[in-house]
Amino acid sequence: SQEQIYLSHSQKALLEYRLGYLSEPPNVDFLEVEPDNPSKEEVRKNMIDRMSGKVTIETFVRSQPDERYVDLVNRTYIFGPMNSTIFSLGLVLPEYRQKRIEVENIDIPTGRDYLQTQRSALFIAPWNFCENVRTNSSHADFLQDILEMLSGYDFPDECDEAKLKHLLLDTVVTERLAEFWNNKAVDFKSDGIVATFVSTEGGITRVFPESECLDFVDKRDTWQQTFFRRSLDNDYFIYSVPYNADHQDWPVNYTIM
Repeated sequence: SQEQIYLSHSQKALLEYRLGYLSEPPNVDFLEVEPDNPSKEEVRKNMIDRMSGKVTIETFVRSQPDERYVDLVNRTYIFGPMNSTIFSLGLVLPEYRQKRIEVENIDIPTGRDYLQTQRSALFIAPWNFCENVRTNSSHADFLQDILEMLSGYDFPDECDEAKLKHLLLDTVVTERLAEFWNNKAVDFKSDGIVATFVSTEGGITRVFPESECLDFVDKRDTWQQTFFRRSLDNDYFIYSVPYNADHQDWPVNYTIM
């Protein structure tokens, strides 16, 4: 019988997301959870034959986590045998995020002030920035807890300094956008733009005007938003139409671009 190719850690995590906790690695072929094409079939065959290689494949990918959109993108497949085992290891890498930002110096008081901006609504992703800050609290409480952690001139030992530096950097940089939006408010209204926003890798989401922020309260976790993850794979405009499960008659054509 033909040898089976087991799921990678990321695909196992996807099944855990769909089905709940899995105590054992699932016996599922990776071509059963990815769109199939001849190039992937060749990769699968080479892995079974314990060969090594690297190939970039144009493939369809489903948006995560909702799987409501499909994009045609490039993915790099790297694979090779694992010594002293019967297995081969395969990695799938996107073209984006090949480099990362390392923030060396950031002024904590300035960043803290911009976290309390009045130019736009500001949300922070509910991530584990500090050990004793509850991620499941309301946004107002979460923001207040983060501000307390940043009350001094040094980062607390119980916090992830790299994460907080990236958060503050994004806060300072996007403050300039908030100023631009305020200057363009009349033009936005005449062009039929209800709201404009920015979401960042470091966990900041800004929304203008502040009166439209309620739609973004449950979109604070930037990496879990379809529009954010799809934008990484595309160099052009993307459109995200809200999912109308109840087939309601909405008063406006609400579309995220």
